[in-house]
Amino acid sequence: MNKKYILGGVVLLVIIGFALYFSGGQGSSLNNDLPGVDVDGDPVVKTLNLDGLNFKLVEYNGADIDADQEYPLSFENKTISAKFCNGMGGEYVLEENKLTANLMGTLMYCETPTGVMEIEATFGRILGEGAMVILEGDNLTLSGSGGAELVFVKK
Repeated sequence: MNKKYILGGVVLLVIIGFALYFSGGQGSSLNNDLPGVDVDGDPVVKTLNLDGLNFKLVEYNGADIDADQEYPLSFENKTISAKFCNGMGGEYVLEENKLTANLMGTLMYCETPTGVMEIEATFGRILGEGAMVILEGDNLTLSGSGGAELVFVKK
């Protein structure tokens, strides 16, 4: 056999061996067909930075929010603030994709718009428990226990 081909094969095997060794034998940790998912199908958590972002609520538990209603949410210097019926705010902690805040706010009761008190209570509850956060493009989704989900869009 030609020594050139044998030498080329050995070099190729050495290169493959180094690649496997330095990748831990697992190959790439990301599945390029599914961005944000590793080879086992588990989500890859990216560090989020919400500071300086402003949003408005557009969906609550799958139902669209009336476009005339302005329910703002903002993040500034590790402080979160929101306004539904009452103004709410406080310091927040964001670890990986879990957002936690102990909110303080005014204590008014609003009859209208319908459902605003439920939305406000759910928002406070899921942030107190630790809401799961997904930021995709201009959409920020906060989800919590019991299937609660609030979708905000950047302003």
